[in-house]
Amino acid sequence: MLFLIFVLFAACSSGDSSGITQPVDLKQFTVEVYLENRIIPDSVNITIFSKNNVIEKTVKTRKQCFSGSPCLFETAPLQYGEYAKITAFTHAISENDTMKMEFSSFAPMNANVTKPLIDDGSQNPVLNIYTATASKAVEYFLREKQMSYEDATKKAYDNMKDFGISDREFERDRCRPNVSSMSPIQIPYVYTRYFISDSVFYSDFLELQDAIRNGEWADTLFRVRAADAFVRTFKNLKWNNVPGMTFYGYDDYIPDFWESTYGMDVCNDKYIGDTLVNANRRSEFYDSVFVCAGRMKQGYIKWQHWRIREPEEEKMGICNPNELRPGEINTYNPQVAEMDSIIYTCGLEGWEKTNDVNIILKYRQIPCNVETISRTYIYNDSLYLCHTFTYSDKEWPTAYLFGQQQQTYYAWTGDKDIIDSVYPEGVPDSALLINVEGLWK
Repeated sequence: MLFLIFVLFAACSSGDSSGITQPVDLKQFTVEVYLENRIIPDSVNITIFSKNNVIEKTVKTRKQCFSGSPCLFETAPLQYGEYAKITAFTHAISENDTMKMEFSSFAPMNANVTKPLIDDGSQNPVLNIYTATASKAVEYFLREKQMSYEDATKKAYDNMKDFGISDREFERDRCRPNVSSMSPIQIPYVYTRYFISDSVFYSDFLELQDAIRNGEWADTLFRVRAADAFVRTFKNLKWNNVPGMTFYGYDDYIPDFWESTYGMDVCNDKYIGDTLVNANRRSEFYDSVFVCAGRMKQGYIKWQHWRIREPEEEKMGICNPNELRPGEINTYNPQVAEMDSIIYTCGLEGWEKTNDVNIILKYRQIPCNVETISRTYIYNDSLYLCHTFTYSDKEWPTAYLFGQQQQTYYAWTGDKDIIDSVYPEGVPDSALLINVEGLWK
């Protein structure tokens, strides 16, 4: 009996720890999700993989939101694997329609895999549009081609080399762009036509993922398609009801995007008002005429693009409003044209019909100046008087910028009180301006 007890004791104390459970290092796994404004993350799941690309478990996360900071998604303490697949379940609401979307990303969990710090020292993995676009390719190389995590991510990002993103780890899969930032990390939103609608964006996004996974990304299809969509919605140097473009910095975000896609020279001061023909056969606007047009933004920064020529411009000429500041156009010496006996002025919306008597009479060369002051003219059965006016303090600075040299100006008026003040006894027939052999007398 004593011998049996001794044998059992020896077996337990021999130093063989193979049967003893070692303490497990449990840590939270925290993810930061950065997607554009219309895409709202609802929940995030974390799927943990072993070194052999075997799924160990899938866990849910808790959403943590703080004022002035992004929402974080964190797990309960768990045992880390080799790498994790992050899957965000989101929704977008536009035009009273809710659309469900799913975005994934991959992040290393093994301490042997280097995770570079970002600006604030955080090492939290990030899911953004760029990492989500690469995720299908990363998963394919991991699970189907049995690559290591490092090789799979490198191969996936190599397939995206034409995106214009730096090869540095920080910029390609750790960037945390603000939703309104101009970071090039946002370029997948352009390629997938986020600015049109949620349904178009998500369909293009899935298609782009497949192209990158299959090594078929050469950017031609996506760039030309996005360029055509931009041109369709870009009317007279502004976005025409494009919800995804309302907060972007215009040329800062898409500098010469469609011009470079079509192979056009950059629109600048040299070409303002000129036209050219789109020679890109892949474009739906192949053989269409484009106009180099420009305007001034806040701070007198120029914004210049080639835009499609409008049909009426073939007859009336190019409408290129000389806008000095946002919201302020040339109302003092506007560009004028005529078609089918109707007078048009060039405004921010293109050629627009005008009922301004002074513009119409000036275009028809019926003078109101120092020589015709207090003379009258009948237009459309109404009497008008050539009179002297003074620019208001508010009008004068802008009028001067548009070439007005005097603070007073001459203009036709139909104001009865003004006419009566000049002719209290009634307008004599001699005041009527008439044309005699081409001369106004």
